[in-house]
Amino acid sequence: WPTRRLGVLHAKCLVAVGSARVHVVVTSANLTEGSWCSNLEVAAGWSAPLKPTSGPERCRAQAVAEIAAGIAQLAESTGALSMARVAQRLSTDLSRLVKPTPLVVWSGRQFPNQPLQYLERGDELVVMSPFWPADDESAMLVVSALKGHASTVIAVGRNTVGGTVMEVPDALASAARAAGVTLGVAQPPEESTGGQEVAYRRLHAKQVSLRAGRSWRSYVGSANATVQGLSLSNLSNIELGVVVDSAPLLPWVAATGTQAPALIADP
Repeated sequence: WPTRRLGVLHAKCLVAVGSARVHVVVTSANLTEGSWCSNLEVAAGWSAPLKPTSGPERCRAQAVAEIAAGIAQLAESTGALSMARVAQRLSTDLSRLVKPTPLVVWSGRQFPNQPLQYLERGDELVVMSPFWPADDESAMLVVSALKGHASTVIAVGRNTVGGTVMEVPDALASAARAAGVTLGVAQPPEESTGGQEVAYRRLHAKQVSLRAGRSWRSYVGSANATVQGLSLSNLSNIELGVVVDSAPLLPWVAATGTQAPALIADP
């Protein structure tokens, strides 16, 4: 992949085409041993018939078509014409010109979208990301983008081996104070070990969940809470995600509320 010319390709997805159905997984997981065997990751998956008939089937097929169209565009830009033709054929065959569910979001240099554009405004934003901006300028850009969705942000960062402290840079806390954002840091519960040592699981999941009243909507995919990941600069990564009506996928994060002991408000 020509990173210098086209930008960082950070999208992750699996597409399996069978004789009658196509299966898709959009995920935060890289094709590495760590991602597949030990990391905490998130994914959204669905399948659709190659010849959809009902409304829901057509919606899922259209979502697959949009993913295939993005793959075709990326393949064509690198000269992988055979791959581009296969992906474009799949996209054309499945496209039914209906609003897809889940909503597919390609973002980055070659795409006009931003990862969070389908999240509107609500009461609370839970942002799960292993990487956060560490310098003041980048932190302010990210906080300003998150503030557009909610004035209360709960950050879920990369956990330490002990699992008691979440690693979120000081620059993020400073930017939140300056922007008038209530910043909380969600922490995982202590695990019952039964006398056994708890294996360390590195958080690599990326999910941004917006709560409005009792309803949740989430972006699940590859984008970190960074300037490059959220398409806040001209050097943005190429990312892929889907928007689904779902709470945060880690149960202990979904259970964390603004009054819960696990939340550290206004650091």
